[in-house]
Amino acid sequence: MSSCHRVRLRCVAQGLAWGPGGTGGGYRKGLWNGLRVDSGRALIVNGTRLYATKGIGNGTMIPSHNPSGMYQALQGVFFPNNNSRWDSFPWHPYDANPVTRANNNTYTVGGAENCEFMSSPLDKRFHAVCAAHGAAYPNGNYPHYVVTVTKPEQESPRVTWTFVGFVSRGYASGEPTPVYENAPPGDAADVRFMIGRTQEGIALYEVSWVTQTGGENALRTLQH
Repeated sequence: MSSCHRVRLRCVAQGLAWGPGGTGGGYRKGLWNGLRVDSGRALIVNGTRLYATKGIGNGTMIPSHNPSGMYQALQGVFFPNNNSRWDSFPWHPYDANPVTRANNNTYTVGGAENCEFMSSPLDKRFHAVCAAHGAAYPNGNYPHYVVTVTKPEQESPRVTWTFVGFVSRGYASGEPTPVYENAPPGDAADVRFMIGRTQEGIALYEVSWVTQTGGENALRTLQH
């Protein structure tokens, strides 16, 4: 006799995005996440639990010269109150959010979204590859960042996203996501594959890394 199991999800925290009374919904002008947040990833980086997510908001004043009324996708980070537990509330935003800017490290006024994260076996750094929000990037390429998290004594963690160039991900439809092995999602995990949807079903992609001229690490993926 077969048995049926159900999974129950219970909301234990909300309010990471702005809205009436600090909860979901609504809109607040001039904030990087004033409309909503989505497409996030829970990660452990340098031993630090964090939630990296896209925020959608009005670009006015973020940075100050962007067009009024322009909705941007910018990346931000949230931390649990106690780093030892995911369910430690209240979560709090990184004080330097957003960690990307649409004027100097995304190269499109619409910003970046759908970021995926993985460590490189070549340089042992933690990388993020994102997609364009709205207008496309040059030649259809994707922005590539190195993400670092440092933990100064007696201070909150510091997060840096450094733009290091573009990579081609034109092969990969369906917003492929990393398959994390040997550790929780984050910088300690191995990523040999990405998986995504296609018109035919599901595609598995093998991940490889190459060193480009100038020494930069580039992500190259091959359909498997």
